[in-house]
Amino acid sequence: MIELDESARKGSDFGQKFLQDETGKALQAAFSSNMVKQGAKKAAQDLAFELSQYVSDGVMSAEDAKSVAYQIGVNLGDATLTTNIEGNLRMLIGPNGENLLKEPLQARMRIVTMAESRGLQAIKEMNTSISAGNSGSAEAAQLAAYSANTVQVAQAQADAVAVYIEKQKKVLESELAITTNKEKQVKLQTELNGLSDMQGVANSKVAASIANATNNFGNVVSGAGPLSTSAGRERAYFDASK
Repeated sequence: MIELDESARKGSDFGQKFLQDETGKALQAAFSSNMVKQGAKKAAQDLAFELSQYVSDGVMSAEDAKSVAYQIGVNLGDATLTTNIEGNLRMLIGPNGENLLKEPLQARMRIVTMAESRGLQAIKEMNTSISAGNSGSAEAAQLAAYSANTVQVAQAQADAVAVYIEKQKKVLESELAITTNKEKQVKLQTELNGLSDMQGVANSKVAASIANATNNFGNVVSGAGPLSTSAGRERAYFDASK
């Protein structure tokens, strides 16, 4: 286990304060529980995923999210946790969250893809549990939670893309209205058309997430095992969906 350099605490004030309030305490408790259940690597991925949503929603800055990652490492006495969380966060939104501005569609769709991957993993774990002679109900409940979350995340990111598009559209249309240069007019119109395509991709992702949630329930019902265990998985799935 790597020890944290206390001199590196600069800029960690937000993380300290955040992890002392109820939301932060719950986040750290969930992270610690996830480490025990699924290992540090998966726990780091899930926390980075959650922090990326905070940043993309404007609840935190990227610097705030990194501060939380740092403080998690401090609180748990392991700098590798911070490194892993920050690495996953960087992959999703960039080193300082700049990907949300530089490539808004791609960055936000990466967040949705991360949400989808959790559902796929839950299906694998459910099938493994069933194959081992268990009911798979706990995994079915987790799948339900992930499915609902994926739809919410996809919709939130699509809404954020829509806001970005509306702002960019106004800028481009204003430029187009006063531009007499034909070459520039074509360029601006092409960019406007690209904005429409961008929204179409985001909306399609929402529709795909809803379809996947329906398919996920099908996986719960069609899993192997006796009828009684299938009914148990259905109940667990519905209960977790409420």
